[in-house]
Amino acid sequence: MANRLAGKSRMTAEEKEQLRIKKLLSKDKFEQSNMGDFQNLYPLRRGLIQEHDKLMDEYDTIYKKAKEVYEESL
Repeated sequence: MANRLAGKSRMTAEEKEQLRIKKLLSKDKFEQSNMGDFQNLYPLRRGLIQEHDKLMDEYDTIYKKAKEVYEESL
């Protein structure tokens, strides 16, 4: 709303997506540098260990199915 009060136009979908990605990268960088002795359980980095890739594929399948079930229930 502040942008519209200043006379700026609304952001396009592409601009919103770029801003979202920028914020996620900033959040990830902050979390990585402030984890201390902890480690991320999700998401696992792909391409490093085959077992991690398989686990991520399995999780993605479960996530997609859960999303479909949720959307059907609306």
